[in-house]
Amino acid sequence: MRSQHDRCLTRDDLSRMLGVSARTVQRLEREGNGPKPMRLGYRTVRYHPDEVAQFMNGIGVSTPAELRPGFDHPGAL
Repeated sequence: MRSQHDRCLTRDDLSRMLGVSARTVQRLEREGNGPKPMRLGYRTVRYHPDEVAQFMNGIGVSTPAELRPGFDHPGAL
Protein backbone atom coordinates (compact mmCIF):
# COMPACT_ATOMS: atom_id res chain seq x y z
CA MET A 1 0.00 0.00 0.00
CA ARG A 2 1.30 3.46 -0.90
CA SER A 3 1.30 6.22 1.67
CA GLN A 4 0.16 9.76 1.01
CA HIS A 5 3.80 10.88 1.21
CA ASP A 6 4.80 8.76 -1.81
CA ARG A 7 3.37 11.32 -4.20
CA CYS A 8 4.77 14.34 -2.36
CA LEU A 9 7.61 16.40 -3.83
CA THR A 10 11.14 16.81 -2.54
CA ARG A 11 13.04 20.10 -2.42
CA ASP A 12 14.88 19.03 -5.57
CA ASP A 13 11.58 18.30 -7.31
CA LEU A 14 10.25 21.70 -6.33
CA SER A 15 13.43 23.51 -7.37
CA ARG A 16 13.22 21.92 -10.84
CA MET A 17 9.55 22.87 -11.14
CA LEU A 18 10.22 26.49 -10.19
CA GLY A 19 13.49 26.78 -12.11
CA VAL A 20 15.46 27.84 -9.04
CA SER A 21 18.16 26.27 -6.88
CA ALA A 22 17.42 24.06 -3.88
CA ARG A 23 18.93 26.81 -1.68
CA THR A 24 16.35 29.25 -3.01
CA VAL A 25 13.60 26.77 -2.10
CA GLN A 26 15.09 26.55 1.42
CA ARG A 27 15.15 30.34 1.66
CA LEU A 28 11.52 30.58 0.53
CA GLU A 29 10.61 27.98 3.13
CA ARG A 30 12.52 29.79 5.89
CA GLU A 31 10.90 33.13 5.01
CA GLY A 32 7.43 31.58 4.76
CA ASN A 33 7.09 32.62 1.10
CA GLY A 34 6.92 29.19 -0.54
CA PRO A 35 4.51 26.28 -0.44
CA LYS A 36 3.88 24.90 3.03
CA PRO A 37 6.45 22.17 3.77
CA MET A 38 5.72 18.93 5.61
CA ARG A 39 8.49 17.91 7.99
CA LEU A 40 8.78 14.12 8.05
CA GLY A 41 11.99 14.07 10.06
CA TYR A 42 14.90 16.27 11.07
CA ARG A 43 16.17 16.61 7.51
CA THR A 44 13.27 15.24 5.52
CA VAL A 45 10.94 17.80 3.95
CA ARG A 46 8.20 17.12 1.42
CA TYR A 47 5.68 19.30 -0.36
CA HIS A 48 2.13 18.20 -1.11
CA PRO A 49 1.30 18.61 -4.83
CA ASP A 50 -1.85 20.61 -4.00
CA GLU A 51 0.19 23.09 -1.93
CA VAL A 52 2.72 23.42 -4.76
CA ALA A 53 -0.03 23.98 -7.35
CA GLN A 54 -1.67 26.62 -5.16
CA PHE A 55 1.70 28.36 -4.66
CA MET A 56 2.52 28.27 -8.37
CA ASN A 57 -0.90 29.67 -9.28
CA GLY A 58 -0.40 32.40 -6.68
CA ILE A 59 2.84 33.56 -8.28
CA GLY A 60 1.43 33.29 -11.79
CA VAL A 61 3.29 30.15 -12.91
CA SER A 62 1.14 27.47 -14.47
CA THR A 63 3.77 25.33 -16.21
CA PRO A 64 6.72 23.75 -14.40
CA ALA A 65 10.02 25.27 -15.48
CA GLU A 66 11.38 22.05 -16.96
CA LEU A 67 8.44 21.97 -19.37
CA ARG A 68 8.88 25.57 -20.57
CA PRO A 69 10.61 26.09 -23.93
CA GLY A 70 14.24 27.14 -23.60
CA PHE A 71 14.48 26.16 -19.92
CA ASP A 72 18.00 25.51 -18.70
CA HIS A 73 18.08 24.36 -15.06
CA PRO A 74 20.71 26.21 -13.02
CA GLY A 75 22.19 22.90 -11.87
CA ALA A 76 22.41 21.38 -15.37
CA LEU A 77 25.81 20.63 -16.86
